[in-house]
Amino acid sequence: MAEIRQIVVLSWIPISRRDAEWLQFDLMEKNGFIVKIFDLSLVLQSQEVLSVLDSHKTNAKYVHQIESYAQLNEEVKKVVNDSIFIDLLQGIGEIQWRFEKVFRILKKHNARYCVMQTDGYPTLPLTGRQNWIRFKKVFQPKALMHFIARKIAAPFRKKGFFYPLPVKVFGTRTNRFKAFIDEYEIPEKNILTLNHPDYYDWLNYSEQKEEFIKSTDLPPRYCVFVDDAQTHHPDYAIMNLKPLDNAKYLASMNKLFRFIENKTGMPVVIAGHPRPQYDKVLGIFDGRRIIQGKTLALVANSELTIVSYSTAASFAVLFNKPLMIVTNDELLKVGRVGFDEPIARSLGLAVVNADDDESLNRLNFDFEQWPKTLYQKYIYDWLKFRDDDLPVVQVLINGFLDMNKEHAN
Repeated sequence: MAEIRQIVVLSWIPISRRDAEWLQFDLMEKNGFIVKIFDLSLVLQSQEVLSVLDSHKTNAKYVHQIESYAQLNEEVKKVVNDSIFIDLLQGIGEIQWRFEKVFRILKKHNARYCVMQTDGYPTLPLTGRQNWIRFKKVFQPKALMHFIARKIAAPFRKKGFFYPLPVKVFGTRTNRFKAFIDEYEIPEKNILTLNHPDYYDWLNYSEQKEEFIKSTDLPPRYCVFVDDAQTHHPDYAIMNLKPLDNAKYLASMNKLFRFIENKTGMPVVIAGHPRPQYDKVLGIFDGRRIIQGKTLALVANSELTIVSYSTAASFAVLFNKPLMIVTNDELLKVGRVGFDEPIARSLGLAVVNADDDESLNRLNFDFEQWPKTLYQKYIYDWLKFRDDDLPVVQVLINGFLDMNKEHAN
Protein backbone atom coordinates (compact mmCIF):
# COMPACT_ATOMS: atom_id res chain seq x y z
CA MET A 1 0.00 0.00 0.00
CA ALA A 2 1.01 3.62 -0.57
CA GLU A 3 1.68 6.16 2.16
CA ILE A 4 -1.38 7.66 3.83
CA ARG A 5 -2.80 10.62 1.92
CA GLN A 6 -6.47 10.30 2.84
CA ILE A 7 -8.22 10.09 6.22
CA VAL A 8 -11.64 8.47 5.94
CA VAL A 9 -14.00 8.71 8.92
CA LEU A 10 -16.61 5.95 9.22
CA SER A 11 -19.70 7.18 11.04
CA TRP A 12 -22.99 5.44 11.82
CA ILE A 13 -24.86 8.71 12.46
CA PRO A 14 -24.66 11.98 10.54
CA ILE A 15 -21.65 14.00 11.70
CA SER A 16 -22.98 17.01 13.59
CA ARG A 17 -21.59 20.51 13.30
CA ARG A 18 -20.22 20.09 16.84
CA ASP A 19 -18.50 16.81 15.88
CA ALA A 20 -16.96 18.46 12.82
CA GLU A 21 -15.49 21.23 14.99
CA TRP A 22 -14.12 18.70 17.49
CA LEU A 23 -12.52 16.54 14.78
CA GLN A 24 -10.73 19.59 13.29
CA PHE A 25 -10.81 18.47 9.67
CA ASP A 26 -9.15 21.75 8.67
CA LEU A 27 -6.10 20.82 10.76
CA MET A 28 -5.93 17.45 9.01
CA GLU A 29 -5.96 19.26 5.65
CA LYS A 30 -3.24 21.69 6.77
CA ASN A 31 -1.05 18.65 7.43
CA GLY A 32 -1.49 17.50 3.83
CA PHE A 33 -4.30 14.95 4.20
CA ILE A 34 -7.47 14.69 2.16
CA VAL A 35 -10.43 14.21 4.51
CA LYS A 36 -13.58 12.22 3.79
CA ILE A 37 -16.53 11.19 5.94
CA PHE A 38 -18.35 8.04 4.92
CA ASP A 39 -21.76 8.67 6.45
CA LEU A 40 -23.35 5.22 6.85
CA SER A 41 -26.49 6.41 8.63
CA LEU A 42 -28.80 5.55 5.70
CA VAL A 43 -27.51 1.99 5.87
CA LEU A 44 -27.35 1.57 9.64
CA GLN A 45 -30.15 3.72 11.06
CA SER A 46 -33.94 3.78 10.92
CA GLN A 47 -35.92 6.66 9.46
CA GLU A 48 -37.13 7.50 12.96
CA VAL A 49 -33.57 8.03 14.17
CA LEU A 50 -32.56 9.98 11.07
CA SER A 51 -35.49 12.36 11.48
CA VAL A 52 -34.25 13.18 14.99
CA LEU A 53 -30.63 13.74 13.93
CA ASP A 54 -31.17 15.51 10.63
CA SER A 55 -31.38 19.02 12.04
CA HIS A 56 -27.96 18.70 13.70
CA LYS A 57 -25.91 17.29 10.83
CA THR A 58 -23.21 19.15 8.97
CA ASN A 59 -23.28 19.49 5.20
CA ALA A 60 -19.53 19.96 5.04
CA LYS A 61 -17.67 19.20 1.82
CA TYR A 62 -16.10 16.16 3.46
CA VAL A 63 -19.36 14.19 3.75
CA HIS A 64 -19.99 11.29 1.37
CA GLN A 65 -23.43 9.76 1.88
CA ILE A 66 -23.30 5.95 1.61
CA GLU A 67 -26.65 4.44 0.63
CA SER A 68 -25.86 0.73 0.42
CA TYR A 69 -23.22 -1.86 1.27
CA ALA A 70 -22.51 -2.22 -2.44
CA GLN A 71 -21.68 1.49 -2.63
CA LEU A 72 -19.53 1.21 0.50
CA ASN A 73 -17.63 -1.68 -1.07
CA GLU A 74 -16.92 0.38 -4.20
CA GLU A 75 -15.92 3.51 -2.27
CA VAL A 76 -13.53 1.56 -0.01
CA LYS A 77 -12.03 -0.13 -3.07
CA LYS A 78 -11.39 3.28 -4.70
CA VAL A 79 -9.56 4.86 -1.79
CA VAL A 80 -8.05 1.96 0.15
CA ASN A 81 -4.54 2.14 -1.35
CA ASP A 82 -3.62 5.50 0.23
CA SER A 83 -6.17 5.79 3.04
CA ILE A 84 -6.55 5.11 6.72
CA PHE A 85 -10.05 4.67 8.13
CA ILE A 86 -11.05 6.09 11.53
CA ASP A 87 -13.62 3.87 13.22
CA LEU A 88 -16.39 5.96 14.81
CA LEU A 89 -18.70 2.95 14.65
CA GLN A 90 -17.46 0.35 17.08
CA GLY A 91 -14.47 1.63 18.96
CA ILE A 92 -13.02 -0.74 21.55
CA GLY A 93 -16.22 -2.66 22.20
CA GLU A 94 -17.14 -6.06 20.79
CA ILE A 95 -18.28 -5.98 17.18
CA GLN A 96 -22.01 -5.34 17.07
CA TRP A 97 -24.14 -7.21 14.58
CA ARG A 98 -25.23 -4.04 12.81
CA PHE A 99 -21.59 -3.15 11.99
CA GLU A 100 -20.38 -6.65 11.14
CA LYS A 101 -20.70 -6.27 7.36
CA VAL A 102 -18.82 -2.96 7.37
CA PHE A 103 -15.81 -4.61 8.98
CA ARG A 104 -15.93 -7.53 6.57
CA ILE A 105 -15.72 -5.03 3.70
CA LEU A 106 -12.67 -3.40 5.32
CA LYS A 107 -11.06 -6.81 5.71
CA LYS A 108 -11.86 -7.79 2.13
CA HIS A 109 -9.83 -4.82 0.87
CA ASN A 110 -7.08 -5.09 3.52
CA ALA A 111 -7.95 -1.60 4.68
CA ARG A 112 -5.85 0.13 7.30
CA TYR A 113 -8.08 1.33 10.10
CA CYS A 114 -7.63 2.75 13.58
CA VAL A 115 -9.74 2.73 16.71
CA MET A 116 -10.29 5.87 18.74
CA GLN A 117 -11.64 5.79 22.30
CA THR A 118 -11.91 9.18 24.00
CA ASP A 119 -14.17 8.61 26.99
CA GLY A 120 -13.53 6.86 30.27
CA TYR A 121 -15.00 7.21 33.72
CA PRO A 122 -14.79 5.33 37.02
CA THR A 123 -16.76 2.10 37.24
CA LEU A 124 -17.92 -0.18 40.02
CA PRO A 125 -19.02 -3.83 39.94
CA LEU A 126 -22.68 -4.08 38.94
CA THR A 127 -25.21 -4.36 41.74
CA GLY A 128 -27.69 -7.23 41.92
CA ARG A 129 -30.43 -4.99 40.51
CA GLN A 130 -28.24 -3.80 37.62
CA ASN A 131 -27.27 -7.39 36.79
CA TRP A 132 -30.94 -8.36 36.81
CA ILE A 133 -31.85 -5.48 34.46
CA ARG A 134 -29.00 -6.43 32.12
CA PHE A 135 -30.00 -10.11 32.29
CA LYS A 136 -33.59 -9.26 31.31
CA LYS A 137 -32.41 -7.12 28.38
CA VAL A 138 -30.13 -9.86 27.05
CA PHE A 139 -32.96 -12.38 26.95
CA GLN A 140 -35.18 -10.25 24.77
CA PRO A 141 -35.12 -12.05 21.37
CA LYS A 142 -33.40 -9.29 19.39
CA ALA A 143 -30.90 -8.51 22.14
CA LEU A 144 -30.15 -12.22 22.60
CA MET A 145 -29.41 -12.61 18.89
CA HIS A 146 -27.02 -9.64 18.99
CA PHE A 147 -25.35 -10.93 22.16
CA ILE A 148 -24.70 -14.35 20.58
CA ALA A 149 -23.43 -12.73 17.37
CA ARG A 150 -20.95 -10.56 19.30
CA LYS A 151 -19.59 -13.55 21.21
CA ILE A 152 -19.18 -15.55 18.01
CA ALA A 153 -17.43 -12.65 16.27
CA ALA A 154 -14.97 -11.91 19.10
CA PRO A 155 -12.44 -14.74 18.49
CA PHE A 156 -12.48 -14.12 14.73
CA ARG A 157 -11.69 -10.47 15.30
CA LYS A 158 -8.88 -11.32 17.71
CA LYS A 159 -7.21 -13.58 15.13
CA GLY A 160 -7.81 -11.16 12.26
CA PHE A 161 -10.17 -13.60 10.48
CA PHE A 162 -13.07 -11.95 8.61
CA TYR A 163 -12.47 -8.69 10.48
CA PRO A 164 -9.35 -6.49 10.43
CA LEU A 165 -7.26 -5.64 13.46
CA PRO A 166 -6.55 -1.92 13.98
CA VAL A 167 -3.14 -0.68 12.85
CA LYS A 168 -3.29 2.11 15.46
CA VAL A 169 -5.26 2.44 18.68
CA PHE A 170 -5.79 5.90 20.17
CA GLY A 171 -7.29 6.22 23.63
CA THR A 172 -7.35 7.28 27.25
CA ARG A 173 -5.55 4.74 29.41
CA THR A 174 -8.61 3.65 31.34
CA ASN A 175 -9.26 0.10 32.53
CA ARG A 176 -11.59 -0.58 29.61
CA PHE A 177 -8.98 0.63 27.13
CA LYS A 178 -6.24 -1.46 28.77
CA ALA A 179 -8.49 -4.54 28.65
CA PHE A 180 -8.95 -4.08 24.89
CA ILE A 181 -5.18 -3.71 24.40
CA ASP A 182 -4.51 -6.88 26.39
CA GLU A 183 -7.26 -8.95 24.78
CA TYR A 184 -6.20 -8.14 21.22
CA GLU A 185 -2.47 -8.09 22.03
CA ILE A 186 -1.94 -4.67 20.44
CA PRO A 187 1.81 -3.87 20.25
CA GLU A 188 2.88 -0.87 22.31
CA LYS A 189 4.19 0.93 19.20
CA ASN A 190 0.65 0.93 17.79
CA ILE A 191 -0.87 2.58 20.89
CA LEU A 192 -1.12 6.36 21.21
CA THR A 193 -2.38 7.86 24.44
CA LEU A 194 -4.96 10.65 24.52
CA ASN A 195 -6.11 13.01 27.22
CA HIS A 196 -9.83 13.14 27.87
CA PRO A 197 -11.79 15.58 25.62
CA ASP A 198 -13.14 17.34 28.73
CA TYR A 199 -9.56 18.18 29.68
CA TYR A 200 -8.97 19.86 26.29
CA ASP A 201 -12.25 21.79 26.58
CA TRP A 202 -11.06 23.07 29.95
CA LEU A 203 -7.67 24.08 28.49
CA ASN A 204 -9.38 26.04 25.72
CA TYR A 205 -11.84 27.78 28.00
CA SER A 206 -9.89 31.06 28.15
CA GLU A 207 -10.74 31.57 24.47
CA GLN A 208 -14.47 31.53 25.31
CA LYS A 209 -14.39 33.38 28.63
CA GLU A 210 -14.41 36.96 27.39
CA GLU A 211 -17.14 36.29 24.82
CA PHE A 212 -19.29 34.52 27.44
CA ILE A 213 -19.05 37.37 29.96
CA LYS A 214 -19.99 39.93 27.30
CA SER A 215 -22.84 37.95 25.73
CA THR A 216 -24.56 36.33 28.72
CA ASP A 217 -26.60 38.43 31.14
CA LEU A 218 -26.48 36.39 34.35
CA PRO A 219 -26.63 37.28 38.04
CA PRO A 220 -23.20 37.59 39.70
CA ARG A 221 -23.79 34.42 41.75
CA TYR A 222 -25.76 31.38 40.61
CA CYS A 223 -25.86 27.57 40.72
CA VAL A 224 -25.90 25.60 37.48
CA PHE A 225 -27.61 22.33 36.65
CA VAL A 226 -26.03 20.57 33.67
CA ASP A 227 -28.98 18.93 31.96
CA ASP A 228 -28.39 15.67 30.14
CA ALA A 229 -31.93 15.65 28.72
CA GLN A 230 -32.99 12.55 30.61
CA THR A 231 -36.59 12.78 29.38
CA HIS A 232 -36.09 14.11 25.86
CA HIS A 233 -32.61 13.20 24.62
CA PRO A 234 -32.56 12.46 20.85
CA ASP A 235 -29.93 9.75 21.37
CA TYR A 236 -32.54 7.56 23.07
CA ALA A 237 -33.88 6.76 19.61
CA ILE A 238 -30.37 5.72 18.50
CA MET A 239 -29.74 3.59 21.57
CA ASN A 240 -33.28 2.22 21.72
CA LEU A 241 -33.71 3.46 25.29
CA LYS A 242 -37.00 4.48 26.81
CA PRO A 243 -36.91 8.05 28.20
CA LEU A 244 -37.91 8.67 31.78
CA ASP A 245 -41.40 9.73 32.77
CA ASN A 246 -41.32 13.44 31.93
CA ALA A 247 -43.70 14.66 34.64
CA LYS A 248 -42.19 12.64 37.51
CA TYR A 249 -38.58 13.39 36.66
CA LEU A 250 -39.11 17.13 36.19
CA ALA A 251 -41.27 17.45 39.34
CA SER A 252 -38.45 15.86 41.33
CA MET A 253 -35.70 18.02 39.83
CA ASN A 254 -37.68 21.25 40.17
CA LYS A 255 -38.31 20.40 43.83
CA LEU A 256 -34.54 20.01 44.28
CA PHE A 257 -33.85 23.33 42.57
CA ARG A 258 -36.35 25.14 44.82
CA PHE A 259 -34.63 23.59 47.84
CA ILE A 260 -31.19 24.76 46.65
CA GLU A 261 -32.48 28.25 45.80
CA ASN A 262 -34.06 28.61 49.25
CA LYS A 263 -30.89 27.45 51.01
CA THR A 264 -28.40 29.49 48.96
CA GLY A 265 -30.39 32.52 47.90
CA MET A 266 -29.07 31.96 44.37
CA PRO A 267 -31.01 31.01 41.23
CA VAL A 268 -30.43 27.68 39.49
CA VAL A 269 -29.58 28.20 35.81
CA ILE A 270 -29.89 25.29 33.39
CA ALA A 271 -26.94 24.45 31.11
CA GLY A 272 -28.95 22.88 28.30
CA HIS A 273 -27.76 19.88 26.35
CA PRO A 274 -26.88 20.98 22.79
CA ARG A 275 -29.25 18.64 20.95
CA PRO A 276 -32.75 18.80 22.47
CA GLN A 277 -35.34 21.38 21.44
CA TYR A 278 -36.37 22.66 24.86
CA ASP A 279 -39.18 24.82 23.54
CA LYS A 280 -41.08 21.64 22.64
CA VAL A 281 -41.23 20.52 26.30
CA LEU A 282 -43.88 22.78 27.82
CA GLY A 283 -42.95 24.38 31.15
CA ILE A 284 -39.71 22.47 31.49
CA PHE A 285 -37.77 23.37 34.67
CA ASP A 286 -40.58 25.72 35.80
CA GLY A 287 -39.40 28.54 33.56
CA ARG A 288 -35.82 28.63 34.81
CA ARG A 289 -33.35 30.09 32.37
CA ILE A 290 -31.94 27.53 29.90
CA ILE A 291 -28.72 28.34 28.04
CA GLN A 292 -27.43 25.94 25.38
CA GLY A 293 -23.90 25.70 24.04
CA LYS A 294 -22.28 27.41 27.06
CA THR A 295 -21.87 24.54 29.54
CA LEU A 296 -18.18 25.06 30.14
CA ALA A 297 -18.54 28.77 30.83
CA LEU A 298 -21.63 28.28 32.99
CA VAL A 299 -19.76 25.81 35.19
CA ALA A 300 -16.64 27.97 35.33
CA ASN A 301 -18.56 30.97 36.64
CA SER A 302 -20.97 29.13 38.96
CA GLU A 303 -20.93 28.78 42.74
CA LEU A 304 -22.22 25.19 42.63
CA THR A 305 -22.45 22.65 39.79
CA ILE A 306 -25.26 20.09 39.88
CA VAL A 307 -25.13 17.03 37.64
CA SER A 308 -27.21 13.91 37.17
CA TYR A 309 -26.01 11.05 34.98
CA SER A 310 -23.73 13.51 33.19
CA THR A 311 -20.08 13.58 32.18
CA ALA A 312 -19.98 17.29 33.07
CA ALA A 313 -18.82 16.36 36.58
CA SER A 314 -15.35 16.59 35.00
CA PHE A 315 -15.78 20.32 34.37
CA ALA A 316 -16.65 21.00 38.01
CA VAL A 317 -13.50 19.12 39.04
CA LEU A 318 -11.28 20.90 36.53
CA PHE A 319 -12.60 24.32 37.58
CA ASN A 320 -12.39 23.32 41.27
CA LYS A 321 -16.09 23.98 41.84
CA PRO A 322 -18.34 22.47 44.52
CA LEU A 323 -20.12 19.54 42.87
CA MET A 324 -23.46 17.95 43.71
CA ILE A 325 -24.23 14.62 42.03
CA VAL A 326 -27.93 13.84 42.19
CA THR A 327 -30.33 11.06 41.36
CA ASN A 328 -34.05 10.60 42.03
CA ASP A 329 -36.62 7.83 42.35
CA GLU A 330 -37.39 7.86 38.62
CA LEU A 331 -33.74 7.30 37.68
CA LEU A 332 -33.40 4.56 40.29
CA LYS A 333 -36.57 2.85 39.07
CA VAL A 334 -35.18 2.34 35.56
CA GLY A 335 -31.74 1.30 36.81
CA ARG A 336 -29.73 4.36 35.77
CA VAL A 337 -27.40 4.11 38.72
CA GLY A 338 -24.15 2.71 37.31
CA PHE A 339 -22.64 6.03 36.24
CA ASP A 340 -23.04 8.55 39.07
CA GLU A 341 -22.07 6.36 42.03
CA PRO A 342 -18.50 5.49 40.94
CA ILE A 343 -17.76 9.12 40.01
CA ALA A 344 -19.10 10.27 43.38
CA ARG A 345 -17.02 7.69 45.27
CA SER A 346 -13.88 8.65 43.34
CA LEU A 347 -14.42 12.24 44.49
CA GLY A 348 -15.31 11.43 48.09
CA LEU A 349 -18.92 12.56 47.55
CA ALA A 350 -22.29 10.95 48.19
CA VAL A 351 -25.00 10.83 45.52
CA VAL A 352 -27.95 12.93 46.66
CA ASN A 353 -31.46 11.59 46.07
CA ALA A 354 -33.69 14.54 45.19
CA ASP A 355 -36.73 12.61 46.49
CA ASP A 356 -35.18 11.80 49.86
CA ASP A 357 -35.82 14.69 52.27
CA GLU A 358 -33.34 13.30 54.80
CA SER A 359 -30.63 13.19 52.13
CA LEU A 360 -31.35 16.83 51.24
CA ASN A 361 -31.46 18.05 54.84
CA ARG A 362 -28.00 16.59 55.49
CA LEU A 363 -26.47 18.89 52.88
CA ASN A 364 -24.21 21.69 54.06
CA PHE A 365 -24.19 24.67 51.72
CA ASP A 366 -21.03 26.19 53.15
CA PHE A 367 -19.10 25.96 49.89
CA GLU A 368 -15.79 26.67 51.65
CA GLN A 369 -16.21 23.30 53.40
CA TRP A 370 -17.29 21.36 50.29
CA PRO A 371 -15.11 18.24 49.83
CA LYS A 372 -12.51 18.70 47.07
CA THR A 373 -9.54 16.79 48.44
CA LEU A 374 -9.72 14.09 45.73
CA TYR A 375 -10.11 16.46 42.77
CA GLN A 376 -6.44 16.41 41.74
CA LYS A 377 -6.26 12.63 41.99
CA TYR A 378 -9.40 12.35 39.84
CA ILE A 379 -7.84 14.56 37.15
CA TYR A 380 -4.77 12.33 36.83
CA ASP A 381 -6.73 9.08 37.16
CA TRP A 382 -9.44 9.89 34.61
CA LEU A 383 -8.76 13.03 32.57
CA LYS A 384 -5.05 13.64 31.94
CA PHE A 385 -2.99 10.73 30.66
CA ARG A 386 -0.26 12.44 28.62
CA ASP A 387 2.73 14.47 29.83
CA ASP A 388 1.89 17.11 27.21
CA ASP A 389 -1.35 18.80 26.17
CA LEU A 390 -1.37 17.87 22.47
CA PRO A 391 -4.95 17.97 21.15
CA VAL A 392 -6.61 14.68 20.18
CA VAL A 393 -6.50 15.39 16.45
CA GLN A 394 -2.82 16.40 16.55
CA VAL A 395 -2.00 13.08 18.24
CA LEU A 396 -3.84 11.29 15.42
CA ILE A 397 -2.06 13.31 12.74
CA ASN A 398 1.35 12.66 14.32
CA GLY A 399 0.55 8.95 14.39
CA PHE A 400 -0.32 8.93 10.69
CA LEU A 401 2.77 10.98 9.78
CA ASP A 402 4.94 8.50 11.69
CA MET A 403 3.33 5.66 9.70
CA ASN A 404 4.31 7.48 6.50
CA LYS A 405 7.90 7.81 7.73
CA GLU A 406 7.99 4.08 8.43
CA HIS A 407 6.57 3.44 4.97
CA ALA A 408 9.26 5.61 3.36
CA ASN A 409 11.98 3.66 5.15
